[in-house]
Amino acid sequence: MRTASSSVATPAASGSGSGSAWTNSSNLFVGYRGDLNSLVVSNQGLVVDDSSYVGFDTNSIYNNVRVTDNGTWQNRMSLYVGYDGSSNVVTIAGGSVIASNAF
Repeated sequence: MRTASSSVATPAASGSGSGSAWTNSSNLFVGYRGDLNSLVVSNQGLVVDDSSYVGFDTNSIYNNVRVTDNGTWQNRMSLYVGYDGSSNVVTIAGGSVIASNAF
């Protein structure tokens, strides 16, 4: 999957499988103004973006990113978990998350 601008995750999105790549030229939001959104990166899948926000707005709660089974999530700049929202989670289980800064 490839996108040219900012993305807002729908209730569920995934990057899964060897050779699968979602490259974003801007920021990635999982739960921009909503709750219960999820992103799964697994099975050698790759997601690349500038900065990521898991739970951006005060109403953004219970959003989840899961990186497993050799999946890679690469943030060229920063990763924010619960930027303004609460109860947002990033789970890393056998995968990699790369970021210059994490908050």
